[in-house]
Amino acid sequence: VILGKTNVPAALADWQTANPIHGRTAHPHDPSCTPGGSSGGGAAALAAGLVALELGSDLMGSLRVPAHFCGVWAHKPSAGILPLRGQAFPGTPDTVGPPPDLPTVIGPLARNADDLLLALDVLAGPDMPMAQAWRLDLPPPRAADPACWQVLVLDGHPLAAAAAEVRGAVDEAARRLQAQGARIVRAPELPPGSLPDLAALHQAYRQWVMTVLGAFEPGASCDVSAHQWIHMGAERGRLRAQCFALMARFDAVLCPAFGCAAFPHDDEPDWTKRVLRIDGQDTPYDAQGAWASLASLASLPATVAPVMQGADGLPLGVQVIGPWLHDRGTVEVARRIAGCA
Repeated sequence: VILGKTNVPAALADWQTANPIHGRTAHPHDPSCTPGGSSGGGAAALAAGLVALELGSDLMGSLRVPAHFCGVWAHKPSAGILPLRGQAFPGTPDTVGPPPDLPTVIGPLARNADDLLLALDVLAGPDMPMAQAWRLDLPPPRAADPACWQVLVLDGHPLAAAAAEVRGAVDEAARRLQAQGARIVRAPELPPGSLPDLAALHQAYRQWVMTVLGAFEPGASCDVSAHQWIHMGAERGRLRAQCFALMARFDAVLCPAFGCAAFPHDDEPDWTKRVLRIDGQDTPYDAQGAWASLASLASLPATVAPVMQGADGLPLGVQVIGPWLHDRGTVEVARRIAGCA
């Protein structure tokens, strides 16, 4: 039963939800704050009890950030397992056949793990004409017992700040898994070279996104040569291989979905002039995309689940990243975290 279309920012291009047609969407717990974006309208409707399920897309955290802000669940699936047909912007080619070389995915927002899995089961699978030749059979979690899990905690990033209370929510998620027997490893404990270069990864992902999106924006200057495009693809492949090697060792990575809780509405149209106040320090607004890059560049599944409330009463979540195609695994890890609240 489709109830309607919820609000998004113009061109889906913001971590807050306001546009010149439908206006501003307010956070359901604090109208002075944003519910996030780009699926901020959906997350707000879900958190307010207006709907039981929502759908959105995710390129730079558009599902994950609103879920973290509003205290609901979201799942960014492994790239390629949910058909993108019908999601394209006007004037751009819709997807028919194999997925294009784009990092966008679509996925569900829900109020619990069971609803996420239900939506995933309904939505995932090959689109025509691929459905003539293959089917999708996602594997179960690697192990049913958390005592068999090895989980990496990544609560710092060289390019993006994270508030103490956000890091506290990630630490609380790790504590709950450890109480169930999971082995917790923190990023500083890793041998040198075993963690991908997070700064290089985010820069490569941002360049990829800006190049692809800029190709369809009137007047945008985003031209790259064929050789540059090939070298960009090679760099993505190198970084993706490092991410895959990391996920061969770990069942999940716990990290922030965004560096702070829901922030006050900001009417400044120029992203380069916006700042976020995090633990008393002004930080660049657009740097927060770094928290989305790890899962997005490597096509990995990522589930966001609520963990606790911050000092101002606003929700704080955790992002659970897993190996490619182990979507059921990230949802199960998130379920174990939320189930021990």
